[in-house]
Amino acid sequence: MPAFPRPLVVALLLVATAATLRAQSAAPALIPLPREFTAQPDQPVRGGLFVVAGDDVEDRFAADDFLGALGARGVPIARTAAAAGVQVHLHRVGSAGASRALARGALAFDSTMRSEGYVLLSGEGVVDIVAASDGGVFYALQTLKQLVSGSEGDARVSGAKIRDWPAMRWRGLHDDYSRGPIPTVEFQKRLIRQLAAYKINVYSPYFEHTFDYAAYPLAAPPGGRVSAAEMRDLVAYA
Repeated sequence: MPAFPRPLVVALLLVATAATLRAQSAAPALIPLPREFTAQPDQPVRGGLFVVAGDDVEDRFAADDFLGALGARGVPIARTAAAAGVQVHLHRVGSAGASRALARGALAFDSTMRSEGYVLLSGEGVVDIVAASDGGVFYALQTLKQLVSGSEGDARVSGAKIRDWPAMRWRGLHDDYSRGPIPTVEFQKRLIRQLAAYKINVYSPYFEHTFDYAAYPLAAPPGGRVSAAEMRDLVAYA
């Protein structure tokens, strides 16, 4: 096999590196990266975002979380679907809307995706989300949060065709509260929201003497303890 001149080898490596960087830059920096991503045309938000969530309680919770987070960032939120620049439609697998969205994107929703997977497909003035569970809907909206950039009149949705599902059932954070300052419950709730936004589904605080044990009231130092009532509140919130 003939040996290539050194300058030519270097040039080929630079071309390959540039091509890789261009391919990576075509997709937004999503955390975590979806399993399958195809760029689509971007959509200006203009009149605002509106989520068509149906009657499912969990889907409506996910929609409120989504709109609340974007509204806090200055992204316009529409009061009605008719006034919206971009409508987000939440579909469950098996519904007519889900079938239409999957056919439009030439996408399949297979059995490996059922637990927490989703399809996200943006089109002209519409983003369709298809999932089989409330977890899938929630995680799809967390991805869509990252696809929305700008604020006010400059807000836009990065176009995307996505199929995504987790590689691991449990994805978590173990946090040691036995050393150093004890965070407040409100801080931990904010942390849970941030973890959930990145599809982390386990939050495990660790306690030794900092838990307020009923049988050992002197174990935890004053101002440095967490009560059972506070933990029950945190579990319910999570």
